[in-house]
Amino acid sequence: MKLFFSILIFSIANLKAQSDCKDLIITTDNRTGEIKFECPLAFDMQFYKILTKDGDSSFHLFLQTMVSYTNTNEKGCTLYLSDSSKIEFPEQVITVTNKSSLLYKYSTTITLSNNDIERLLKHSIVDFKMHIHSSTEKPLLLKKKNATQLMNYLRCVVKGVIPKKK
Repeated sequence: MKLFFSILIFSIANLKAQSDCKDLIITTDNRTGEIKFECPLAFDMQFYKILTKDGDSSFHLFLQTMVSYTNTNEKGCTLYLSDSSKIEFPEQVITVTNKSSLLYKYSTTITLSNNDIERLLKHSIVDFKMHIHSSTEKPLLLKKKNATQLMNYLRCVVKGVIPKKK
């Protein structure tokens, strides 16, 4: 009976991961021939992969957060993972834009290494920090369901299969 429930839970999780892949947005740059696989922006994070016409690929993570004050020339980003470890990018440049008289948008795009991807496929992101700013000025601490959805999006981007033309 226990095996049945384990298989059932695995099957349901697998179906959810497949349905998340339907949200993948695939675009082609007609000028360069690059193909971009990107998941929707979720919880102020977005994974995407760029595949060149030569077959090389690069993986990226876009992060953003809104804060009520600004500092210039800030650097550094940290991803906090579900196993209590972290991935640090101390030299990551952060862009600051004024969204309104009360809010500033901090954003950055991180190029992920193969090692980063392997870790993120095993341990989900539960929070992130850009320079001194945690996500939305308060710890994000993603619920397990949301962290799993982000991990499923990453799996879709890594898989990045080009749909067959009908």
